[in-house]
Order: sequence, then structure tokens, then C-alpha cells
Amino acid sequence: QEEVLALYEQLQNAGVPQLLKKYERVVGGFCKELKDKKEENLRLQHVYESERDLYNRRMEEVETEIDQQLAIAERKARQEEHERLTHEKEEMRRQMEAEMREMRGNIERLQRMEHLLEKEGQKLSHQKELQAKLQEISSENHDLKRNLAENHVELAMIKSELAHVRADYEQRQNEFISEKRMIESRVDETENMQKQLQLLFDANKKLHDTNESLRDALDTRSSVFKQFNLRTPSPAYSRDGVSSRGLLEAEAAHSRALLTSASASGFLTDEDGDSGLALQDGYLSSDLESEKPRGDIVPMVGFNEANGPAERTFRIVMCGDASVGKSSLVMRIIKGTYTNNLPSTLGVDFHVKTVNVDGRNVALQLWDTAGQERFRSLCKSYFRRADGAILVYDVTSEQSFLHVRDWIETIKESVERHIPIIMCGNKCDLRLTHGDAVSHQDGSAMAAAMGCLFMETSALDGSNVEGAMLTLSRELMAVEDVEIRSTGVVLTKKAEKSSCFSCK
Repeated sequence: QEEVLALYEQLQNAGVPQLLKKYERVVGGFCKELKDKKEENLRLQHVYESERDLYNRRMEEVETEIDQQLAIAERKARQEEHERLTHEKEEMRRQMEAEMREMRGNIERLQRMEHLLEKEGQKLSHQKELQAKLQEISSENHDLKRNLAENHVELAMIKSELAHVRADYEQRQNEFISEKRMIESRVDETENMQKQLQLLFDANKKLHDTNESLRDALDTRSSVFKQFNLRTPSPAYSRDGVSSRGLLEAEAAHSRALLTSASASGFLTDEDGDSGLALQDGYLSSDLESEKPRGDIVPMVGFNEANGPAERTFRIVMCGDASVGKSSLVMRIIKGTYTNNLPSTLGVDFHVKTVNVDGRNVALQLWDTAGQERFRSLCKSYFRRADGAILVYDVTSEQSFLHVRDWIETIKESVERHIPIIMCGNKCDLRLTHGDAVSHQDGSAMAAAMGCLFMETSALDGSNVEGAMLTLSRELMAVEDVEIRSTGVVLTKKAEKSSCFSCK
């Protein structure tokens, strides 16, 4: 400013009024422009601060609205945010363009002034001072350019922050959408579980009704047995021209009709084993039992009564032709006695025996299936859920021995994985009285050919019954140990298998 005043005094002393007036106009215009520029900068700074405050307030409002009503105002907030960002970006772009235009105008004016001063300097003797002034103006111009570059950098940083805020907003939006979908899927799963529980409740109720009807039929059958004082199912008794065998057959036909209707309704499926709803024909005819004392049998080493709760549970299916002694073997295993004149099994009977095998308590679920051909399809459903099988044939009946191969094929077709099978040649105590009995060598060869375990038993005197159960139990435990190791599961505590039976 002092230099400008000194130059002004020199121009006055020079006595050139026209040049002095022109200099006054130029300096006055330049000062006015600088003042306007400062005011414009202050105004722009105020506008920027107000816009920034407005932006902050809007962001707080948007966050509050997102927290309160995100599901309702999501689209509107995104649109407003986009419009606001677009508006701010456009506004800042226009401001920067205006500043650029102003700077270019200033540069052009400075260049014209420099050119004018150079012309005037040729006439004046103060060219060095004018050059110094030009250098100062150039330095100021350089500072202005540097400020402009800094403004560009700040603008880029603002854009980067806006992009970061937008990315953060989109990320939170995606997280909200994913959480919303997860909640919806969990709600759907809960509804499906409730529907399935309702269906299971209805099915369980129907199963209870069917079980009651079957028990009523068995009670009727038992009362008929008591009425006619039948000790065995074979003798015939006639009164008023009506045969007792005919009455028995009528009752049996009635029971079979109930069982067939239950099976056709889909109630007697493989799930009945888990629910515990079964036909306990052997228990309802206890008045028909003729027990024989068990002989002096040496107890098996490693096969004893359980001394605590079961650590494992295995489902074992008893299969084979009719009248081979499956139910008698089951009674020998469960009660340790021989029960004579057991009625034929209808469908399947369920029994549980908890024993101690090699120091480990094991629960054995014995599924005594019917051997008649009409129950063959029903038995297949039980094979699918079985852990092992006991295939029984009568050593005095070559026909039952020939059917062993068919039974094994049926088991292998029904199961989803390989299960241990033990062949038991029952009634070995009658071999001496039957010349055409199946030999031990033939049974062993058949078992070896079919890949099964083999043992001859006698439900009458209990020979090898516990030995067969011990052999099969050890095989089942070994198979389960291999499966556990193959899946990489380490058991720190023996977990009891889930079972519907809670008692022996």
C-alpha cells in the first residue's frame, strides 16, 4: 500500500493528469474487486458452514428416522440423501467454476495491467519499481493458484468422505436387509416346526386310539381263551355245534383285521418303534404261559445284569419264518425262562433288556416281528431303523433254513447301511429226535457264505442264548465305535441314545 501511495505521489509530481486518472481508476477498481472478493469469500464460507451445519442436521435427522422407522422411510431417505449429495456436489462444482472464472478474470486483468505498466514504464524512469510490483503480483498470483489447488484437494477430500459415508450407509442397509431375511427365515422355520408338532400331536393321538382298539381286541381274545379254558391253541372243543377253534380263528381274524386297518391307515410304520405303541400280545395272554425252570446254565463271562443306567441303546430285530421260536427266544432273553404255547405274534412286539456287556451297560430293544408272509412288508419298515438283526430258523425244519437266504436279502435291501446279523439255529435240543435236522456244518457254511455270525441255540434249555446276545452286542458296540472314530467325534461322556423306552 505504501508503494502504491508512493507511485501515486510520483505520478502527481510527474504532471500527467490523464495517466494519474487512469491509474486511480485501475487502482480503485482493483481495490474494489479485492474487497468484493473478500466479501464473496466470506459469503461463500458462511454458505459452506451453513450448508455443512444443514448437512450435519440432516444426517442426524436421517439417522434418527432410520433408527425409528427404517422399514418405512428407507427409500425416501436414500432418495433425499442422493438428491442432497447431488445438489451439494453440483453447488460446489458451480462455486469452483465461478472461482475459476474469477481467478482467470483476475489473471487476465493482471496480465493487462502488467502489459499496461510495461508500456507506461517505457515512458517512465521507474521501470525497476514496476517490475518489482509485477513480481509481487506474480507471487500473489502464485499464492492464489496454490490456494486454488488446495481448494481442489479439499474438494476431493470432501468427495472421498461423502463416498465413504455413502458406502457405510449402503453397508448398513445390506446388513439390515440380511438380518431381516434371517429373521423372516427363522419365523418360517418356527411356523413349520409348529405345524410339524401339530401333525405329530394328531398322529400320536390317532396312534393312541388305534392302540386302544388293538388292546380291546386282545382283551376280547384273552377273555375268549379264558371262557373256553384253552391251555394250548391246538385242541378243539365243541359246544352246540360250534367249534372253539372256529371262535379262536374268528377272534384272530378280527384282530388281524384291526391290525391291517391300522397298517393301511399309516399308523403302524417304522416310527411306532420310537413311540412305544406296539401290540403286546405275549403279555396279555399270561394265563396261557406254562413256564419251565431254566436249567443250570453257566453264566457268560462279560454278559451280566446291568448295574446302572444304559450308556448305549441298540435296536435288534428278531426275524425268521413263523413257528421257529422267535418269541420263545425273546422270553428266554427277557425273563430267563421258557414259555410254552405262546400265541403267534401279530405285527411286532417290543421288549427291552438292559445288560452289562464287558463292563458297559447296554439297553437292547428287541423287536419280535411276525413271520407270516402277510406281515413281511410291515417288517421291512423296522429293518430300516435297526442296528442289528437276529435271524432265527428251526434246525428241525429244512424249509425255514432254506428261507434264510431270502430273509438276509430282504434285510440288506431294507437297511441304509450294513448292520450285524447273527443266524441262530433254534431248537437244537430236538436234533436227536429228527433225523432230517439241519446240521451245524450246513448252518455255519450258510452264515459264512452270507457274511453273518452263527450260533445254534435252544429256547427250551437256554443253550447259547446269552452267548448269541453277547456276540451280537459286542459286534454292535464295535461297529458303533468304528463309526464314531470315522466321523471324528470324541465322546468325553457316554451319551445315552434317545429311546422311547425308560424301563427294562
